[in-house]
Parts: sequence; structure tokens; C-alpha cells
Amino acid sequence: MSQCQNIILTVSPSMFGGEAKNQDRASFDPRTQTACVCDGITSSPYAAKAAKIVAKAAPVIMDDPEVHVQTAADILNHHRDIALTCPVQVSASVPIAIRTLVQESARSTMKTSYQTTMVALRCKTEDSYTDAAMIACGDSGLFAFMPNGRLLFTNLAERPKERECSTSNGHKTLSFRPGRELLVKSKGSLADYPVLAQCLKILTPQNWLLCQALSLIEKTERPTMRHGDLVVDLLTDEWIAVPRYLFNPIKTGCHSRMGSVVCSRFVRRVCDPITDYAELTFDLRGNTTAALPDAYAANQYRIYYERFPHDTHYLLCSDGFYRCFSTPIQMWQWLMNYRLQLTVRKHKKMLLNDLHRRLDQRCGDDDISFVWLIPPYGKEIADAF
Repeated sequence: MSQCQNIILTVSPSMFGGEAKNQDRASFDPRTQTACVCDGITSSPYAAKAAKIVAKAAPVIMDDPEVHVQTAADILNHHRDIALTCPVQVSASVPIAIRTLVQESARSTMKTSYQTTMVALRCKTEDSYTDAAMIACGDSGLFAFMPNGRLLFTNLAERPKERECSTSNGHKTLSFRPGRELLVKSKGSLADYPVLAQCLKILTPQNWLLCQALSLIEKTERPTMRHGDLVVDLLTDEWIAVPRYLFNPIKTGCHSRMGSVVCSRFVRRVCDPITDYAELTFDLRGNTTAALPDAYAANQYRIYYERFPHDTHYLLCSDGFYRCFSTPIQMWQWLMNYRLQLTVRKHKKMLLNDLHRRLDQRCGDDDISFVWLIPPYGKEIADAF
């Protein structure tokens, strides 16, 4: 099998614990560059069907996540309604005296049928960056790694709240959010300001610019997000640190340092708390998780839009995969150590068997599924077995 292929997709049912699950589903659509992992809820009837429905529909859902996540919920609710109206068959060996109670109990469980978690990603790669739209619902994981293993983003850690900077002193507040761009003036390379770079914990300041926020540029391509968490209130003339790949220069005669910046969580206010995933550990407790379709009505899901460096690795996985490890860096190291073996079926099966044993010892075995997008994104290399 060729080593240049760069999409690894895996679904592996649980092996230990005496409980057959097989409720994870994963998909990747090369035409739309859409990846999805769904983990059917164990206690929910027809959870595997729910996971399959959503994973298969992911390319359509990601055409317009704000709209079509409701469509996915409506489809699952429709299947649930059908299940609720179907007669409940009871074995003839069940005593007549309790047969009605058994039927009512079985019918009651159908009220939570067709439940699944979901993480999905659509990426569009340009020369120096990748625009990503993401959905996360429940305890399935979505991760963005740099090639050196640095974790750029995950839905499993809350973004810290913005701190108040100085008072406005007459400056206008700029509400910087997805769908908007910011007009800025570059002060130059952040490498020229080593003390500031150190305070911001930026290890490669030569790849960053120090910019001054001037005004907003309204955009209409994407509606204001209802479920995203990225809203930054800036002041005019406030200083911000911007990755070079986010800076689009505006070539005018007397303003050669002017440029525009798209809304991104990687734009850092000088006074911001730093999003640091170094201390992130994975929770081994099997807590109740949000799941479609019910999570839609309860607003228990997130939609994110972000611009990442072009060489970002994306990993979508069920909790069964990431709970094999203690931290994201351990998970990343495992992926890098076994990247080639994961492209060969027999070697991959051995690796997954080892993961199931590890998971069983840590917190009990579970289904394991993941989709790993390795730049540059291309065709699928390892399908489910």
C-alpha cells in the first residue's frame, strides 16, 4: 500500500467486557473534504443506526452547519417517532400478569432511541492556510495538531474567558467574530518585541506580527454564529499579535503595512489569557453526554469556524480512542509512532487489539473510532474492519 496516502479512517468494535457494542461510525468524503465520527449512545435503542445516518449525512450537514444540524436532528426524531408507534413484541415465555408492564417498559426506552454524539469537520486548503468548519456534540473529540505535536484546538477544553483590558478612554469597541474581518496596521515582526513574545508564550515570534486594530470589515458570506464560542471585543488602536498566515496585506502606496485579518482564535490580544492545552488530561469517567437529536433542542452542541496553518493535522475520534491515553500529547505520539503500521490492515488490527486491552484496563473497553487527516489531504488509506 502506498505511503503517500493521507487519510486514516478506523472503526473497531469493543472486544472485552462481555458487552457487544459496535455503535461507532466514521466517514470521510474526499469530494467535499468532510470527515465525521459518531458514537452511538450505549443505552439508546437503535444507536448504531443513528450514528450511521449522521455519519453518512455529514457532507450535506457541513454544507451549512447552522441550518442542517437541525435537519439531522429532525431525521433522527422521525425515526424515533416510527419506533414509538411500532408494536412491542414480547416472548410467549413472559407471564401474562407482567406482560403489559414489560411492553410499557420497552416502549418507554424508545423515547431515548436513535441517540448519537457527533464531531464533523470540513476543510478547504489554500496555499498558506486551511479554513475549517466544525461541529461538536457530546464527548467525541476533535483535535487540531501542528506537525510538532502542539495542540492548537480541541472541543474538549473550554476557551478561557476574555479579561478586561484598560478602559476604553473614548476608543470604539470592535466586536470581532466569525463572518467579519479586521482592518489592522502592522507594527512589524513580533520577534522585534522579545519581552512581549515571552509574555504571550509565543515560541516562534518570527512567524507572528504585532498589529494595531483599526476597524471592522463586514462580511456577508457566513451568518453570525449562534453556537460558536469565538467573540472577541477589541478596542480601536488596541495591540494584537497575529500569525503571519492570517495577515492579508492591502497594497496601497502610502499604507504598505495595512492589512486585513480574519476572525480566529489564534489572534491574541496583548492582555488576553493564553489558551494552553499543556495541562489537559482526559477524563476517564463515563458521564452522561449530550447527543443528537435531543442536544439540538437543548443547544448542547457547538459550531466553530477557524483558519488553521496549512500543515495542520486533524483528528476526529470517539471517547473510546482518546481515553486510551492520559493526555493529547500521548495520543499524538502514538499516532506518529504507528503512522505507517496504520496503513496496513494486519498491523493495524494488532495495534487496535492492544488499544482495546489498554482501554479495558483503564476504564472498561469501548468501541474505538477515529479519522486522521494528514496534510496534504487526499484519499482514504485505511477503512473500517
